[in-house]
Amino acid sequence: MQRRLQRLSLLMGVFFMVQCTHQNPDNFTGYYEGVFILTEKGSKKEGLASLRLRDSTYQSVGQQSPVPAGGSGTWEVQDTALVFRDKNIWTADFDWHLILDGRYRYELNRDSLILQTIKPNGNTYTYRLKRMKP
Repeated sequence: MQRRLQRLSLLMGVFFMVQCTHQNPDNFTGYYEGVFILTEKGSKKEGLASLRLRDSTYQSVGQQSPVPAGGSGTWEVQDTALVFRDKNIWTADFDWHLILDGRYRYELNRDSLILQTIKPNGNTYTYRLKRMKP
């Protein structure tokens, strides 16, 4: 009996891992609002952020500070990450990692979406967002 429970637990664990790593892009579609957190050398900077995901396009709006800067372009799901490809032309007077661009590990749980990446400069860039009702 215990052996069957172990097998069932293992099978369920594999099932949930597969579900988490092969998300349908439709699961992400919507409008999100929340906070952006830049962790740099142990200190944190925060700013309000919004993100709209449709089909294969996205638009992110930040603050004027620019934490975060925002961005827009195309996106796709790749295993446990969302990959953003920004299409804009930006000035060179700020940290371009503040632009929503590149590979972000995600956590999607009901109406909560967390995006996080660590860039080559060693800083962590995190979006903590909630899906808003239409």
